[in-house]
Amino acid sequence: MFAEGERTLLDVALPVIRKHFALRGIPDGPPDVPGLNWNPTRWFRTREGITYFVEASPDILVPQIVDLSHGQALQASEPISVLIVCSEQTYSSAQLRHKEQKKEQGYGFLVVDASSKAVVDNWGKPLIQVISNAEFETHLQAARNNVRLPQSLRGQLNHAYDRYRDDSVSGVKAISEVVEALGVRLHEDLLPAANVRQSFASRMNDLMDDSRFRSQRAALAGARNYVDTRNTAAHAPRNRSQRYQRAQLAKVNFLNGVRHACETFRAAKALGASGSI
Repeated sequence: MFAEGERTLLDVALPVIRKHFALRGIPDGPPDVPGLNWNPTRWFRTREGITYFVEASPDILVPQIVDLSHGQALQASEPISVLIVCSEQTYSSAQLRHKEQKKEQGYGFLVVDASSKAVVDNWGKPLIQVISNAEFETHLQAARNNVRLPQSLRGQLNHAYDRYRDDSVSGVKAISEVVEALGVRLHEDLLPAANVRQSFASRMNDLMDDSRFRSQRAALAGARNYVDTRNTAAHAPRNRSQRYQRAQLAKVNFLNGVRHACETFRAAKALGASGSI
């Protein structure tokens, strides 16, 4: 049974959710996610295979069960997103820092105002592919290995991260384009007479085959392989395992892209190239 406040929120929110995700209905029974001890207010699965847990929360911004079950959701057999439905009063009275922290964790918020209209703050992200700003900065610091990045490159990396937060596929594409641009510029700087119509892989192979650049072969091979394999997850997943792997790979691929961008820049500097893009 739902409390009266939860029922009121659901009466407004569920039609909006159904319309946005083009759902025929929203189950009201326990979710069919093995090994996850969490019975949300409602749940549904999108056509893309993302399982959403909806929690109606009339009095507090984030119900305790959400925080307690976050770790379980990350270990679930399929990607889980969390959408919290709360009142406008609850949402507006919460501290801004607290709201931003929860959104950075990947939670979505649908806010019901006093006139019973639903306002979507955001729909949330699959928790397993969320990269917090702190995690991004920590990974970037480790990847650059005490080498100072030029402002232009740092701006490109930040832009790719912003795109990832909005859409993971777009973000992975953006970071791979940074790696490719760095490699192309390195090839142009060190082998200016080479064929400019070469593929990226051929450019990297040219550099790797030149004995003068042997010390940076690992970084060059890493950039080549990363760019060549960036589109391996183009096909739609067919089952829970594939959906989980695809969501997980989005995060792995983005962070690997940050690492390869920094390694390619460090290789450029070591070989006397500009490293600029």
